Amino acid sequence: MLTDDFNSAARACGAREKQSSRYRIGLWLEEIADWLNRYAISKSRIDFCNPFPRVVFDDTRIGKQHDERRAGKLPSLAAYEALGAISNLVEEASEVVRIRAVEILVATGFRINEALTLPEHCEVEEEVIENGKPLLDRDGRRRVRYGLRYWPEKGGDPDIKWIPTAMIDVVRRAVREIRIHTAPTRKVARWLESHPGRAYFDLENDQGPDQLYSVNDLEGILGISSYGGVESWAKVRGLAATTIGRAPYYRRGDIEGALLAMQWFPGRSSPLPLSNFLFVVPHNFCHDRKATISFVVRILTDLQIRDFLSGRKSKRGATRSVFARYGFTEPDGSPIELTSHMFRHWLNTLAQQGGMGEHEIARWFGRKDIGQNAAYDHVTGMQKAEEVRRLMESGSMRGGMAELHESLPPILRPEFRGTVVATAHTTDLGLCITDWSLAPCPDHGSCARCAEHLIVKGDATHKAAAQEMLNEHEWLLAAAVIEADEETYGASNYVAHHRSMVEGLRRILAVHNDPDIPDGTVVHLNMAMPLRLENYSLEAIDDAPRC
Repeated sequence: MLTDDFNSAARACGAREKQSSRYRIGLWLEEIADWLNRYAISKSRIDFCNPFPRVVFDDTRIGKQHDERRAGKLPSLAAYEALGAISNLVEEASEVVRIRAVEILVATGFRINEALTLPEHCEVEEEVIENGKPLLDRDGRRRVRYGLRYWPEKGGDPDIKWIPTAMIDVVRRAVREIRIHTAPTRKVARWLESHPGRAYFDLENDQGPDQLYSVNDLEGILGISSYGGVESWAKVRGLAATTIGRAPYYRRGDIEGALLAMQWFPGRSSPLPLSNFLFVVPHNFCHDRKATISFVVRILTDLQIRDFLSGRKSKRGATRSVFARYGFTEPDGSPIELTSHMFRHWLNTLAQQGGMGEHEIARWFGRKDIGQNAAYDHVTGMQKAEEVRRLMESGSMRGGMAELHESLPPILRPEFRGTVVATAHTTDLGLCITDWSLAPCPDHGSCARCAEHLIVKGDATHKAAAQEMLNEHEWLLAAAVIEADEETYGASNYVAHHRSMVEGLRRILAVHNDPDIPDGTVVHLNMAMPLRLENYSLEAIDDAPRC
């Protein structure tokens, strides 16, 4: 191994992987190089450093860059409307199975391989218990929750994904129809598992391995539509023909060997045998030009879902997406572009927009770290502001702004909410409600003491950032105090700034550590109102109609 080998690997990574993946792979390459150097395994020292910068997700909710990132990660309205129509149009088995797989992705936010490795018997139902008693619906019937057993893709333990109530019927239908269309293939898989070393081939006419089949015989059995197609299939797989009367014949043993060479089985680490997976399909199940070979069984692949949603062009021709086949496009006539992972981004954004807690989001999506939520959160500034206004209206907000809101007559409260919180974006410490479209921030970088900054109680990422910033500002304050005592010119300004930041950060941490404030509560911590609003309360109250 030489340094050039690592540089070549990095170049290949740069050409193939996305930015976030490049950085992680670069770290692994750097670790391998360090290990080789440490134990003197390579012929010479490997001088390799990760060439890819760490990707830091910008949490700003405004601007062209955010709009483009959001559009590239979330499905369009046209895509969802088209999927809804197509779900009731498909008839071919391969299209039905794939559209039902997409419905499961929409309802669950599964990673694609989590969905495709669902077990056949994945459904779970159990009564909803609250305070030790069954929970009843409006009709007095016991409520039941419905979920799917699955294996988290990134090393998690087996888990159950509970389905949102509104999507239960959709998922039930999807699982039921997938089972129906995969039942014949599952039968083949069970036979293969109980007859190792044999292929599921012409069982009713089995006369031993030396039995001969003509090309015409194989046309009917394999489902290949032409004489030349059978000969081509046999040639590619190295089958030797026996010529009888100028016609080629093929041994049963050789044919079974060729079919077994095409057969895929799960590895030893697989939790299930092949027949117990939900998405078992025959070879060429989704191919629009090659014959489906029912004797060879495999699991539906992510590539087949990708081709279904996005289409694909290659040297051998083009595969049209399901949208193109059924004539659906974006409003401007451009093709609908969709990936399986967009549904995960969309559901995460809906959860954020609806006020679901970060820990609950991470747990429902099968993430080990709540910090991973940020990459999937595409809520716009306007939607963030609407969320804050909703919390203010429902009484789930505390602080000076919330107190002023409650002091106003009810008729004036909607106007107040719309004026105070016109937009919002996420910061390292919480939420900023400064409208940057009017003017630049007058106190940039001083969120901890800003009157237009809100704290989201219990957000672990914000809390950790506040603690880190507090440690830095305490050290800087101590250094500034020493300079001020020595009467260094201008040092008093630094003392005042760092002291106000330290006080603000301590207040933020006190909110996060307060057990009396429920997680998810928005707190307006710095009591002084923004200059643009400081006279609003008096004017609003003076002008308010008296009852």
